[in-house]
Amino acid sequence: MRFMGNPNKAMNAKLSEQKGMSLVEVLIALSLLMIIVAVIMPIFLNGFQNVRDLKSQIAADQLANAQIEMARESSTTCANLQTFANAASNHADTKFTIAKSSITCPTSFPDLVDFSVSISEAGEVLSTLSTRILVTQ
Repeated sequence: MRFMGNPNKAMNAKLSEQKGMSLVEVLIALSLLMIIVAVIMPIFLNGFQNVRDLKSQIAADQLANAQIEMARESSTTCANLQTFANAASNHADTKFTIAKSSITCPTSFPDLVDFSVSISEAGEVLSTLSTRILVTQ
């Protein structure tokens, strides 16, 4: 069998007709992509941190509301309210610290008593709620 012309020459001609990206173009494209990722990545990381912070804030607010409700339900007398305020708080989420205000009983009854709850995490106060509770004796 006889070939017409040089087969390598025909293959080289085909390859030279194909257009492709040079190594320099690929490196430029990758560099631009890395710059774009470097600019966008902190935005996403900041967003994730904000979501974690908001979850902690919401959990702290819910815990403070629950403590206020428990104080209202269990405290028709000033003595009961003092007992509740001085009792250790049991809660499922141990990452929070609960601080309740001390109670000073009024001299006449019925009267309102100021009560507040602070929720903190790692020394940072996340939520503080205050209310006035009616005590009858």
